[in-house]
Amino acid sequence: MNIFQRSVTQLVTLFLFVSLLLLGCNKDEAASTTTDPSDAETVVAPVLSEAEQLALGREGYEQYCHSCHGDEAKGDGPSVPLLDTQPPDLTQLDIRFNGVFPEDTIRKMVDGREVLPAHGTREMPIWGNVWTDVDGDPEQEAEVNRRIDALIFYLKSIQAEPEA
Repeated sequence: MNIFQRSVTQLVTLFLFVSLLLLGCNKDEAASTTTDPSDAETVVAPVLSEAEQLALGREGYEQYCHSCHGDEAKGDGPSVPLLDTQPPDLTQLDIRFNGVFPEDTIRKMVDGREVLPAHGTREMPIWGNVWTDVDGDPEQEAEVNRRIDALIFYLKSIQAEPEA
């Protein structure tokens, strides 16, 4: 794929992700609550049940990870032929990290603190600002953290069992 095609693909993807972010943030805004009315900067998103977390995590995966990592998160998504780097099998994270799910590492990869070349730079990750705090808004930060937590919960749920 030449640089022009890649740039167009990234711009279209970025536009779609930002559009989805804007739609998603408005509907959930009313659900956020402050933990202390006198401290407007402390915002906590509502606690989700395991089923709700799993559903939200799966939704996030399908929207932002599926195209590269595939239906079953094995690194065989429909965009793979267009990529320079083979996406990893996300069902093998426990195994790759010696039986310990790398929650901190995954969180840093998703929110951009740990840069992966395939995901783009921190300033313009492939999915835009979906997984980062937008403009320092505490309510947005709480929502972003809730979505990252749900994505991590989903990824934990799909880990393959180690072979005996």
